[in-house]
Amino acid sequence: MQKIGDITNTADSNGEYTNGNVAAGIPPTILESGWFNTVQREMINVLLKAGMKPDKTNDAQLSEAIRKLVSDSQVALTDSFGQSSSLAASQKLVTHANDNANRRLDKAQNGADIEDKAAFVNNLGLSGTATNESVDNKLRHKVNIEPGVLNGSDLISEQLMGGFGVAIRGSAPIPADAPTVDGAIKVVQIGNNAWPTLLAFSAYENKMFIRTRKESNGSWNDWLEITDCVTSASLSSGLSVKLDKSSVVYATGSSATQVMSQQAVTDRLFGINQSWRDVTKGRSLGATYENSSKKAIAFVVTAYSERHGCSVGASVDGIDSPGTFNYKVNAFSSSSLMIVPPGSSYSARISAGEGYLIKWLELS
Repeated sequence: MQKIGDITNTADSNGEYTNGNVAAGIPPTILESGWFNTVQREMINVLLKAGMKPDKTNDAQLSEAIRKLVSDSQVALTDSFGQSSSLAASQKLVTHANDNANRRLDKAQNGADIEDKAAFVNNLGLSGTATNESVDNKLRHKVNIEPGVLNGSDLISEQLMGGFGVAIRGSAPIPADAPTVDGAIKVVQIGNNAWPTLLAFSAYENKMFIRTRKESNGSWNDWLEITDCVTSASLSSGLSVKLDKSSVVYATGSSATQVMSQQAVTDRLFGINQSWRDVTKGRSLGATYENSSKKAIAFVVTAYSERHGCSVGASVDGIDSPGTFNYKVNAFSSSSLMIVPPGSSYSARISAGEGYLIKWLELS
């Protein structure tokens, strides 16, 4: 968009309008038709983007075009699953997905809710899984642990079963830098000594730790505590949930779960859709008034003193600002600019000296 300084050289150094100064030889800014044409084209382009044709009988077309552009940009909802990157899941679709998930296996049942357990095991490719008997036979085999085999300064799991195994530690665990937990800890090694992974489990707390190294004589990475994790699937599902429209409210309050609409927030912003008004005729010094609107207002009061000067005090909910005393005769004094929250009371008075009300302005 062009500034007036892009059209005429009679603008100031900032490219803005100037009234000029005849005595100083500075001409006033000439209102060139080119700049007005630019502004007109800018506004017409907004109408065209909204698919509207200029109507010389309609003075509200620009606001209607903006409203239409905003409305057209709203996200469309769908009740069906699919691959769309523009549609958002409706409450109905999210509820359907949740109900569908609730019909799946309940982990608290530990497989008890599987109707055909044999078929389930076979589908997992575990039909050849060891039986209790075969496991018992293997467990009866002895591991050769001669007195000179184990070295308390090294990882036991690196000394058992060729580098694969489980080491159970007491309350004074080895290695010395094992995670600090409340009580005993259990350490599991996965992989051989050239590239092992260590898992550590607290015996009495729901805590798990992991660390790795790349080489058999390399340095271990720091222990990392594994906490509750959010899977990509659950995160994606959560992010796709559409906000329930019933949770959108249009008034302020103390709810920690509901959200305010954009319009409601905008309506309550101080200074937005408000303007300064002269309410002198309806106001008196010493009288108390109440802000009965739903958003904050502001006021400032000016008094005039013909004799000894005065100061104008202003008060909101009994909190007083005495104002600054103007000692000049036949001079004006103004109160502080005061902000009045919704439902609060406010007033103004001559806090010192003598004077009378000249102007009472309110931003509302």
